Amino acid sequence: MQGTRDPSAWLTVPAAIAFRAQHGWDQVAEACRHLVQDTLRQVRNLTGLPGFCSPEFCAPQMGAMPVTRCDPLDLQRTLLALFY
Repeated sequence: MQGTRDPSAWLTVPAAIAFRAQHGWDQVAEACRHLVQDTLRQVRNLTGLPGFCSPEFCAPQMGAMPVTRCDPLDLQRTLLALFY
């Protein structure tokens, strides 16, 4: 049995719901989903690597694709140069 319960996570739920409502979070989430799919499409076109998800079946606001053996820092630099 846990000796001390910390209710702070439960107590923040009403504030989190209010924040989402005040900032149009449904629209923000939809824009993020489109951004993820567009980024995956650009990387797929650049590299030919298939994605692990599709627009119909994808974790919200997150995309995944396989990465072949490479220097991870070089990959990071290349992707940053392409998108920023």
